[in-house]
Amino acid sequence: MLYVKTKINDQVEMKVDLYEDEIFSSCPVCGKEYQVDPLEIADIISQGDDFPGTSFYCNGCIKGKVDSNATT
Repeated sequence: MLYVKTKINDQVEMKVDLYEDEIFSSCPVCGKEYQVDPLEIADIISQGDDFPGTSFYCNGCIKGKVDSNATT
């Protein structure tokens, strides 16, 4: 079982079970919350990329970014 663990204070620790359909992110451009595919996370980790520093963009913002790069 995978879970997220955080320490609230010196006496309280919280553990929350993690299921593949409960992984979400917020787009850094528009703030839209959406579900992240666990395979994308596994790919980032397996390649040794910066997992905590990774941003996941929603489809609308990534499409706009790709379109704007194509025209420049």
